[in-house]
Amino acid sequence: MSCEQERKFENILQLRAEIKSLRKVCKEVGHVSSQANVMKDEESPDIPENLQALYDKSSEILNSYQRKQIAQLHRKYEDAFARSKQDF
Repeated sequence: MSCEQERKFENILQLRAEIKSLRKVCKEVGHVSSQANVMKDEESPDIPENLQALYDKSSEILNSYQRKQIAQLHRKYEDAFARSKQDF
């Protein structure tokens, strides 16, 4: 594994841990609601296209503030994710 691949792998592991932590907090606080998925257009985060499905899945049970946090994480670590099959 190259240094770049190792760095990307470490970033992915860190992001997964942060997502897991956010989900745990969300469940503990009781923010599991179908309404938590509803966002106004002006609140829609700027998510890279290749990460939109991951964002949608990871933010299913999060409130608006938590979705903004996860969107920031996706933008921060977007270079750790493949943009296409050729990136693998």
